[in-house]
Amino acid sequence: MQTTHMATPVLEVVHLEKVYGALGNVTRALNDVSFTVNRGEFVGIMGASGSGKSTLLNCVSTIDSATSGTIRINGQDVTRMKQAKLSQFRREELGFIFQDSNLLDTLTARENIALPLTIARTNSAEISTRVQDVAARLSISQVLDKYPYQMSGGQQQRTLLARALCAASKVILLDEPVTGLDPKVTAEFYQVTKDLSEEGIAVIMVSHDVQALDYATHILHMQKKNSFYGTKEEYMNSDKWKLFKNAEENRIGGDKK
Repeated sequence: MQTTHMATPVLEVVHLEKVYGALGNVTRALNDVSFTVNRGEFVGIMGASGSGKSTLLNCVSTIDSATSGTIRINGQDVTRMKQAKLSQFRREELGFIFQDSNLLDTLTARENIALPLTIARTNSAEISTRVQDVAARLSISQVLDKYPYQMSGGQQQRTLLARALCAASKVILLDEPVTGLDPKVTAEFYQVTKDLSEEGIAVIMVSHDVQALDYATHILHMQKKNSFYGTKEEYMNSDKWKLFKNAEENRIGGDKK
């Protein structure tokens, strides 16, 4: 059951632009992107390759800096932060899983999940409690003492999600988190993520997978110009969805030939 939350802005992106290059050789990766994500919303970021989805997530996660515009996370303007404070903010306020996110092979699931807390020098009793709690929420308590090679692909992804949750309790960023997983495990991962959003966490996920639409509450459809942002229902009734769906069907059909 969807839990009702007061509309509390967790992420505010205002007129964001990202430009690479100079002197006549300029690539505009982001062009005037604006949207707001409230507590408990699950935002799916869709769009063709090269539309700026990963660039946007890199800017929101503070891994990359925007050329202009504003990004406020939990009311704090990260585009104005000094580097030292930004590093601390990233470590303590943001949880994310990117395409190249990996568990450390030499650490157990328990140690991997605890990593952001260990780096932040959290006391051991609090670390133990938080790891146990998040593992229980994601149904991976039984693998806490296993190494990554002893876990299934779905268990590894849940462990990554648990690590992200230990770093942040209000906003989780995901960039193609189900790449390489089979459809059943993918659906399970989406459902677990949706459950987290229903607990009040804001989830922002980049995906090419149209299956993600079944779980999102809002959609940001990225384009070089005139990006769309709205509820899933508004998106499903828009021309952008029809064009994107047709393009994805053609792409998948071409890949199978």
